[in-house]
Amino acid sequence: MNYYHLCTEGLGETVMFRDNEDYVTGINYLAVCQIALNQIAPNQITPNQITPKKIEIIAFCLMSNHLHIVAKGENAILKKFIISFKRRYSMWLARKYNEHKILHRTAFTIKEIDSTEYLKQVIAYVLRNPIAAGINVSPFQYKWSSASCYFRQKDIGSKKIQTWLTGNGIRRIFKTRTLIIDGINIIDGEMADLMSFVKFTEVEAIFKTPRALMYFMSKDNDNEIELEMNTLKKVSYNDSTVINAIRQICEKKFQTSQINALGIHEKCSLVKYMKKNFNSSPKQIARILSLRLQTIAQIY
Repeated sequence: MNYYHLCTEGLGETVMFRDNEDYVTGINYLAVCQIALNQIAPNQITPNQITPKKIEIIAFCLMSNHLHIVAKGENAILKKFIISFKRRYSMWLARKYNEHKILHRTAFTIKEIDSTEYLKQVIAYVLRNPIAAGINVSPFQYKWSSASCYFRQKDIGSKKIQTWLTGNGIRRIFKTRTLIIDGINIIDGEMADLMSFVKFTEVEAIFKTPRALMYFMSKDNDNEIELEMNTLKKVSYNDSTVINAIRQICEKKFQTSQINALGIHEKCSLVKYMKKNFNSSPKQIARILSLRLQTIAQIY
């Protein structure tokens, strides 16, 4: 099986994951979609049979309006995987928010990874996505990625792991009618244990040491990876993410975190930055910087 980088197009008008329940559901559906493609019907299992895996997730990161996955498999299987995820999660958004077909036309990219060096860069890029988005948290502390799996970084503490549930219990937690016969652990009665379905040992073998993983995560190759994926102009971020990042920039550059306190020239200097780094639309820039669209159009 080959390695691939999967990425959904960033939503511009809304977000995929709005609260903790959405993120938990997203992670559970990653597990469900992987299991559904890998498992075979119970009546087809023979004694001592080892079922070959069609897809193995080795890293992922859920952001508010898009997601990244690094996986092993064949292109056609990975395409089925991401389409299945979009379908399942769209149904969840429809049930919870009464918003239909949000992901129906959302494009996705599947890029083959052709070298070990590039594989390391892509894994690091995926795991450092929260930093690139201006979220003030260590990648290993970001709850909605696989970063905590590697090199025993994961500390479950007081989290309760259930190693066995009835079929109905599993289907209730995973919000699916899919029959799940593969073993999977559940944390706190609601979320799939990442180490049950993420091939974390694969990443540990690729980097060999925690220091090597940290080294690659400290390197900012974001633009290069996005150009390779042809997503530099596709991925965008929701208002709250951009606002938090812009406030930090304003503190460093203008000694104030109050965006409304900036003058027109200072705001204009941020327009190009927001377009380049966040793929912000003119309307998003206008909302955040309180500028007229005509002013932005002259700069944009």
